Amino acid sequence: MRAVLAACFALGLGAEIGRRTIAEENSGWRLFLGSLLFFGGMIALGGGVYFVLNLKLPAVILLILSAPAVIALLPQYRAQASLIPEEGAKPRSRIGAELALGAAAALVLATLMTTGWTLLSSSATDLTLRSPWDAVPHIFFGVFFVAALGIFSASWNGVDRRLMLPLAAGLMLLMTGVAAAVYSVGFGFDPFIHQATERVILEKGSISPKPLYYLGQYALVIMTAKMTGLDVAAIDRYLVPISFAIPLLAAVWALRRAFGWPTRIALAAALLLGLLPLSPFIATTPQGFANVIALTTVLLALPASVGTTRGAAFPRAGLFVLAAATAAIHPLTGIPLFIFIVALTYLTSYEPTGGAREFGRKLVLAEIVVIGSLAIPTLFVLNSWVSQHQVTLNQQLLRTPVAATIEAIFTGQSIAKRFDAVLDFAYGWMNIREGAVLGAALAGLWLLRHKGKTALIYGSGFIMFFSNFLLLKTVVRFPFLISYERSNYADRMFDLSVLLMAAPALYAAGLALRRLERGTPGLRAGASVLAAALLTSSLYIAYPRRDAYDTSHGWSTSGADLKAVAIIDEDAGGEPYVVLANQSVSAAAIRTLGFKRYFSSRDPAIPGSFFFYPVPTGDELYRQFEDMNATGGSAAVARRVMGMTGVDTVYYVVNDYWWRAGAIIATARARSQKNWNVDAKDFIFKYVRQP
Repeated sequence: MRAVLAACFALGLGAEIGRRTIAEENSGWRLFLGSLLFFGGMIALGGGVYFVLNLKLPAVILLILSAPAVIALLPQYRAQASLIPEEGAKPRSRIGAELALGAAAALVLATLMTTGWTLLSSSATDLTLRSPWDAVPHIFFGVFFVAALGIFSASWNGVDRRLMLPLAAGLMLLMTGVAAAVYSVGFGFDPFIHQATERVILEKGSISPKPLYYLGQYALVIMTAKMTGLDVAAIDRYLVPISFAIPLLAAVWALRRAFGWPTRIALAAALLLGLLPLSPFIATTPQGFANVIALTTVLLALPASVGTTRGAAFPRAGLFVLAAATAAIHPLTGIPLFIFIVALTYLTSYEPTGGAREFGRKLVLAEIVVIGSLAIPTLFVLNSWVSQHQVTLNQQLLRTPVAATIEAIFTGQSIAKRFDAVLDFAYGWMNIREGAVLGAALAGLWLLRHKGKTALIYGSGFIMFFSNFLLLKTVVRFPFLISYERSNYADRMFDLSVLLMAAPALYAAGLALRRLERGTPGLRAGASVLAAALLTSSLYIAYPRRDAYDTSHGWSTSGADLKAVAIIDEDAGGEPYVVLANQSVSAAAIRTLGFKRYFSSRDPAIPGSFFFYPVPTGDELYRQFEDMNATGGSAAVARRVMGMTGVDTVYYVVNDYWWRAGAIIATARARSQKNWNVDAKDFIFKYVRQP
């Protein structure tokens, strides 16, 4: 009941915001866009309140109760333009027949989607996996392909949008929800950290030290949990996979509003968002959530960039609200997005005049682009001065910028063909997808060059985002990260560059669909099959894989890992201890025990503190774990850890899937004082300080 009341409250306020700010639309779109603004505002304000105060119940109640008062102060725009017309009027008998056929098709497609979810939920397991596809039956891909083909074709052929919009949103959820459905313990590592943090904030109202980032996600999850009574882990688990449907709906609205397209073209083009790199959206992290809102924002900016009238375009103030929400979730995404909205607002605030005044305006734009291009590297350098996470500059690459740029861009690896048509197709798409998106975007920018200032706005934004990527990839170094994670920040900026260009790419795709409509039915059918095949490939390559082409090196956290953590904690009997284990077991500890214990370093050469499991992977304790593996469970390494942390007991956990696991288990058993076998999956070894 609490959840229903909370949903009614939020949607009611969203409908009122939509009525006041997007007056030109029908009630359904006003509800969607207004709710988006409501949640964006709550994320931004909630993050601010958490940073300044806390998220205890009084603060949450104050935030929630203040929302209606703030909304009442919003100005109201009266509708001045007619709604985007759908294609010509049809005889009533034909409309009735089409609705009946559309409803029948929607029922079949909904059944296929339900079958897909049933296959995923029946594949749920707490066993450790390298890929979810090890657990999901192959027939799932056939079901998904047919569903994608049907939804794309039905959307393109104009089946009632009231039927197709929910199905299209459900298709996006089916693409991004595989991990949430299959991994019953949890997927990845970062979500365990954030869920544990959210539990602490829910219980105590805050966590110390309080970070300057992720505040927006924490605020939304905590407010939702307090309003609905739902578990924070459940909210967090599905937050990003469900939210990925939002950009799809935003794209449909934006393409209709910006270019006057009928819903069938806008929806068919919007479905191609599923061809973007989906890995950031398959599990909830602040980066993934920020990317969802950023993608939504750059799509909603399309009507304003084209020059749509004030009441019909998404309000510029609303774009700033969404940018602020993004920054509250993750500054790495939010700050460049905010500068992009500044550039859009500046460029759409005047009409070209020519002469010296126009030249001065172009200089201002150039300054905005330069500031935006340097924003993220500058922030990393400034942050390193006040934190323990030191970054350095690669002086050598500064002297060879051309070579560095080429190396940064062309680092992809080719995939050798294995003469498997299906996998060749999927991996072929994986190799070219970013290039295909950017190529379509460039075509879109060229076609948009005479439509308002869209090409200039999105082109300038791409220069800013891509420049940040190049600088982070080549100039800024992150020595505090383990070697294989040091390009993560740069890779995120590249992903953001691709997301920005999704807007002009969808414009090009929509024009292509309109041109294909003039062709033969066979040509349209072939295009639909190709779109469904690409969507199925995008689904497959979004997740870790284990096939003839690629093998994931990561293993998921398992039920045996949870048991091992519980056995160790029970055996310790409340006494301090340290565990040397891999990231999967550490994730299980964080899920089970939270941030239970830290130790100050006893070694003057290694200042700082240690968590009692070896995370993060760039930490000294993780290096000791690697030494333990290399030495086969050496007691000397355990004593070294005891000296570093001051504990008398060290546990060492070996997983059965390790290379040389059998040899390590045999030697560690001989060198330790006690050991446990957990379901023949995890092996625990106890080392005690000797007098």
